[in-house]
Amino acid sequence: MELGVAAGGSSVLMLNALKDFSAARLYSHDYCLGYYRNPKLKSGYFVDQYAELKKQWTLYTGGLVCRFLDQIGGDIDFCLIDTMHLNPGEILDFLMILPYLKNGAMVVFHDINMHASANLRLWWRITNNTLLSAISGKKFIPGGFFQGNKELAQFPNIGAVEISANTHENLFEIFNLLTIYWPYLPSKIDEAEIYVHFRKYYAEFYLSYLQTVFTYHREVARKGRETLAYRIAEKLRVM
Repeated sequence: MELGVAAGGSSVLMLNALKDFSAARLYSHDYCLGYYRNPKLKSGYFVDQYAELKKQWTLYTGGLVCRFLDQIGGDIDFCLIDTMHLNPGEILDFLMILPYLKNGAMVVFHDINMHASANLRLWWRITNNTLLSAISGKKFIPGGFFQGNKELAQFPNIGAVEISANTHENLFEIFNLLTIYWPYLPSKIDEAEIYVHFRKYYAEFYLSYLQTVFTYHREVARKGRETLAYRIAEKLRVM
């Protein structure tokens, strides 16, 4: 499974890795119908250049991934999550897909240190770092660090976690991340879909927690839309 397709570069790499395994299939999902940097191009358009690889590929676009998970089914054994890099993005993405992951599945997060980039240094780009840290499971991080420039060392920007029964037993640490500042708000339609989906898999405590954080962040946004941080984050969201 792949969440966040964009042009489809990662899709091509994964499909190339799967081509020798006839029973394997890649399911990709992107919220957007069109490539976010150029909406005239469709999400995943890179894959169109590799007709042989497309035989093992299914792409879903338009709306949240929870719309499509029942079609895909469970026992997903690998998932790359590379979506908003902003709260509540990947936090909600992970919670949506978690019930469909088998124990032993590997979940890979890209841009786990985007907030520490020498070019960005944006504190609100912490989502993937905090999420990877909060998930219970064995972690896999590339070894070594390097000096990006004279001022700032660079940290590994990709990491993975292995899903286990312990992951499902320690959900509060993940839900609790949703209290941290949201630079963008899901639509009311998306919010309703999330509630319906979560109600099938999560206890009433977490549903109440989710409703509370949505209410809180909508009120924060209503009061703070003119703040500098909010305006910058909104600009980044639509880039």
